[in-house]
Amino acid sequence: MHWPWNAWRSRSAALPSVARDETHEIRVAQAAGLVQRHCLVTANQRLSIGSAFLTGALLEISTHPKPGLVTPRSNGAHRDMNLQTFMVSSAVIAPCLYQCAEAGLDHAGPALTLLPRVRAIGEIYEARLLAATRGVNTQRGLLFSAGVLAAAAGLAARRDDLTEAALFDTAAAMVAGICDRELRAGLHREAETAGEKLFRQYGVLGIRGEAEAGYPTVRNRPARPARRASGATLATSLCHTLIALMAETEDTTVLWRGGPAALTFMRTEARKILALGGALTGDGLAAIHALDARFIERHISPGARGRSSGRDAWRRCAFGASCPRSSRGGPALRPCNPEASMNIITYAAFSYLITAAISFGVIGVIVGISKLLSSPNAS
Repeated sequence: MHWPWNAWRSRSAALPSVARDETHEIRVAQAAGLVQRHCLVTANQRLSIGSAFLTGALLEISTHPKPGLVTPRSNGAHRDMNLQTFMVSSAVIAPCLYQCAEAGLDHAGPALTLLPRVRAIGEIYEARLLAATRGVNTQRGLLFSAGVLAAAAGLAARRDDLTEAALFDTAAAMVAGICDRELRAGLHREAETAGEKLFRQYGVLGIRGEAEAGYPTVRNRPARPARRASGATLATSLCHTLIALMAETEDTTVLWRGGPAALTFMRTEARKILALGGALTGDGLAAIHALDARFIERHISPGARGRSSGRDAWRRCAFGASCPRSSRGGPALRPCNPEASMNIITYAAFSYLITAAISFGVIGVIVGISKLLSSPNAS
């Protein structure tokens, strides 16, 4: 906000000294009130954005079934982590989501210059995550995508443009050139990360490419009227979203662990399940359980896909799409007031997390941001 200090001084100059003092005190009080209200709005936005991502993470963790992934009933294809491991890591990284949102809300420069700040925050919480889990990588991928998207949401909100399109565009602007800087320009040195090694071996850009393109896996997904019309429960919708993402996404986690054959297997089986109706039909749900057993047997765990489904749910909720009823048959999750709009963001974030857990971890984030932007609190 631009404060008209010069105009105020010129108008008060002709007043008697006592009047000028009183006028000054009044204006100082007014200014302090405006600043206080601004800080309160900013704090509410930070909490809303951060809570949406955290909710998405928790919803993803609690969803069952998820082929090859950790759920409340199974460790999936993992021997080094379980539900409690994810609960601990989610608690540890929660402050990161709020701090990234706050970084975006406080950022006055171009989006590209926001990335170093977000990465600095992420590095701190990555170390804390690994310390809490004793070296087990539960949600490092979530830290990157959720951190970028939370910061992008904060920056878009600062600009009074918290829309779905603005969210993706801002995220893409934040990481512009990242593939050139970190993948293509590093061919002269030894590859250090899994993403760098996969790029050299298969030419895949991974999460960096997904982020730089504005998360097209989530952004370009059309609405799912059939799923909504079916009256599916929250758990069923999340599971269905995950399978849909598995059928399409280039899951670098699966590619890294099992090579092209495992990735092809995952996509092919997911498409077969969708042909049966996915999680919306009895046959499709039975096939999902069967695929879970085969993933466990072959040690396949779709790390990127789960994150993407979470991003998708968050996007749907954040930008106004209604959420399905709960698995207990309760009412649909809908924002009942500006503050409750985070319920939708949360659902979106959750969807994002499911997809992200398998691949990129972006969908839920987008949905939540969309809803946040459509609420009165966004302004």
